[in-house]
Amino acid sequence: DDKPEKSAGFNYWFNTKNDFNFWMNGNIGSEKYCENLYNWYNANLGIKFYKYEIFVPSINFSKSKSLVYSLENTYDKKSLSFSLNGIIKPFISYESSITFKKYSNLPESNSVDDSYCLGNSNIDFNISNSLGITNGIRYNNYECGNYSQHLGFYSNLHWEYNANCNVYLGYGIAENDVENITIKDYENLYLKVLYKHFQMPFVKYPPLHI
Repeated sequence: DDKPEKSAGFNYWFNTKNDFNFWMNGNIGSEKYCENLYNWYNANLGIKFYKYEIFVPSINFSKSKSLVYSLENTYDKKSLSFSLNGIIKPFISYESSITFKKYSNLPESNSVDDSYCLGNSNIDFNISNSLGITNGIRYNNYECGNYSQHLGFYSNLHWEYNANCNVYLGYGIAENDVENITIKDYENLYLKVLYKHFQMPFVKYPPLHI
């Protein structure tokens, strides 16, 4: 019979007088995949210190039972994340995070890694109200087949020439470790111009009386 997917959850958070923010949330539900219904859940517990705008660290721990699609089954997973972000007045903001993920009782497979980490870092330069540059680094050591590591870098420039015209210039490069040899995944440079040559007129309709 056709069983419906279901989900429910809760969220609770509070701040202290010492500029700490605590949170906890949880979700439980079921997901249909390949004609089968799988039960899942996740629970999170975290803390953040936000006293200083330039330095905002946080830690989050989660425990879940999630569906691994390639194995068509659910497995227990734990995650631990550390993040740091801040605003360096008046033009610079940054954000960095690293997350460690670990599955339990995962069968050996070339397509699924049971223990890996993900790292991300961004830094934004707001040169003016109309000109900004975003730079970022992406890293993971997820092992899949012959792949064992990924490292990428990107830089994007956004210039709002006027209300109708935006210019984007970007560069990105990424490398993978394949059988302990570093191989370039991609390298690209792009230029995009978005121009809005007309604006939809605003139509004011009379009020509807019933």
